[in-house]
Amino acid sequence: MFWTMYALVILNISVYAFAVIYLYIFRKTHEKYIGYWGLSWMIYGIGLVLDILIYNNIPIPFILIGQEIVFSLSIYFLLSGTYIFINRKKPVTWFILLVANILWGFLCLYFNFSYIITVTPLSIYFSIISIYTGIIFLQNWEYEGNEKVATGIAFLLWGVHKSYYFYLHPNFSVSPTSYITEIMLIIGLNSCLVLTYLQKNRMRLIKNEQIFRLLTENSHDMIYLSKYGPEPYFEYVSPNCKKIMGYSQEEFYTNPYLLDDIVHPEDKPLFELTLNPKLSPKESVTLRYRHKNGHYLWIDEYTTLIYDKEGNPFGIEGIMRDNSELILNNERIRQAEKERLQLLSTISHELRTPITTIRGYVDAILDQKIPKKESHQYLQNIQNKVCMLELLINDLFDLSQYESNQIKFKFSQIQVGHLLKNIYNKFEEDVKHVGLSFDLIIDEAVSEREVIVDVERIEQVFNNLIYNAIKHTEKYGNISISCREESRQLSIIQVKDNGTGISDTDLPHIFERFYRGNNNSVEGSGLGLAITKEIILKHQGTIEVSSQLGNGTTFNIRLPVI
Repeated sequence: MFWTMYALVILNISVYAFAVIYLYIFRKTHEKYIGYWGLSWMIYGIGLVLDILIYNNIPIPFILIGQEIVFSLSIYFLLSGTYIFINRKKPVTWFILLVANILWGFLCLYFNFSYIITVTPLSIYFSIISIYTGIIFLQNWEYEGNEKVATGIAFLLWGVHKSYYFYLHPNFSVSPTSYITEIMLIIGLNSCLVLTYLQKNRMRLIKNEQIFRLLTENSHDMIYLSKYGPEPYFEYVSPNCKKIMGYSQEEFYTNPYLLDDIVHPEDKPLFELTLNPKLSPKESVTLRYRHKNGHYLWIDEYTTLIYDKEGNPFGIEGIMRDNSELILNNERIRQAEKERLQLLSTISHELRTPITTIRGYVDAILDQKIPKKESHQYLQNIQNKVCMLELLINDLFDLSQYESNQIKFKFSQIQVGHLLKNIYNKFEEDVKHVGLSFDLIIDEAVSEREVIVDVERIEQVFNNLIYNAIKHTEKYGNISISCREESRQLSIIQVKDNGTGISDTDLPHIFERFYRGNNNSVEGSGLGLAITKEIILKHQGTIEVSSQLGNGTTFNIRLPVI
């Protein structure tokens, strides 16, 4: 008798201990299935308390019915929690059987059926649910392992035990063996459930970590997690750090101050601001970091401070995105806009000057202020200004076409010597007519090599260079075209004069649109050299200039040869 009561008390304590554990976990995690399990064992404990009352022969008519209802609800909630745990929808059949079992208890109370008749449906209901739960757990639990097998077997044993447990009620047997067996089964079942719960969390953590690593390793951004402490350290740095910053993960792990070391000195105050919990920016900040190769990158950095339960920061989560290309593009756009406005201003000025002159001449003629014998000269001046305007507009249109790739080139293959001889013959008469000597020098090594060019456009290049040389070379001076082989793939063509030369101030700007330096008296649109450069670039070549004031000018054109 004593040992039976003692076993009942131990059983009750065990059940409530597990109920408290489940409810505590539920309070922390809000996992619904944990709540169901805690509620199930709490209700089951109430049933065991009623068992103690029945054992002490307390004459309460409804205790037996109450116990049947309590046990029915207990196994139903255990089943509900398990269905949620394995992500299965619970059939409504189980609820119907629950209601039927409760109604059977009241029916037995009304007709005063015997104990055996009263508890038989509960025994069958309890046993079937437990065994079925074990079966569906073994069939549907997604994670293989000892936890799955142990939990499934524990449910099966629990169900088998419940098939005869109610018949070993204190009214029929005072042996403590059945209660001791139930203590072992409850401890075993709940231990398996807890281990399975831990397995699920562990697998979920592994899966989340795999997803996190998959996202970070395939992200174009660098992601890091840095922790404070007596010695700060990087807990995680995504592999993309090598691609963005040039530094490996190991270099970040071994040097927790690496970001501080490579941030641009001018950006250090803003960098330190991101580490201050009270002043840390809510949005991203743009900082310059030094790449391992030495150049600086523009990095958009998003930082989030991590706080402990006391509200103290203990780490930083950071996302770093290389925005160098975007910032450089924005800079190019701003520069292009600046150049556009400057171009519009220059065009307005270039057009306004001849138009003002033309208008003045026309007004003077219309007002008959010009003597008839001089009117022809004024009309000649008007014609010259109109020709200048036409040249300016044509050159401006051509340059726009070149820069926007709207001109189609007609490339053909031609020997270098043949090309240069044709160009020499075309301009020889014009050069010598103004009293200048004109030479052609072709290295035999390159004379028969071939180039792929648009002959008409290349002639336009030499037209601009030779007539510029004529303008800036005094009588009896010399202009020469020469060619030599720089390498097996490259030839250099030189157009050289011994004229006035170009000052060091003007030399860097001569390929800019409308640039004439300080010599605005020279006729021309100021676009010829800009057009020349665009044509050479379209031939996959380069053009450079060297000059000294008073010692002439040399243009070097490099073109690929085959």
